[in-house]
Amino acid sequence: MIVDKVMTRRLVTISATDSVKDAFNIMQALDCRHLLVTEGKDLVGIISDRDLLASSNNSSIPDIEVNRVMTTNILTCTQSCLVGDIIDIMLNNKIDALPVMGPSSELRGIVTSSDLLELLKNSEDLTNSILPINFQFLEKQTLI
Repeated sequence: MIVDKVMTRRLVTISATDSVKDAFNIMQALDCRHLLVTEGKDLVGIISDRDLLASSNNSSIPDIEVNRVMTTNILTCTQSCLVGDIIDIMLNNKIDALPVMGPSSELRGIVTSSDLLELLKNSEDLTNSILPINFQFLEKQTLI
């Protein structure tokens, strides 16, 4: 399956010069964890709830611009990428969102870990399956 079938098309963007407090308020109001940072139609960054958490001090959101905490080295994908490839990128880079770019490098959407979980939930092959979980308890000294 290609990512075009699972990506979120309703994009929430913010400007790099907007405040981190604005980003926090938008995320809270829309119950989302990522905002795409744009200048005009160009994608210049992404800010996540983790970025906000890392920038906060004593649970206070700093009064600084988004460009001070956003990620600028953005990994992206195209609409024709396979879902398995998207999962590999996200797992290998420990990220939860990947902007989707069109053929002319225009922003088309975003695929998030929530989108992928929704896909898994709606998969008829998997929704009634038992997960093949194999676990064991580790002693404390094993973890050190």
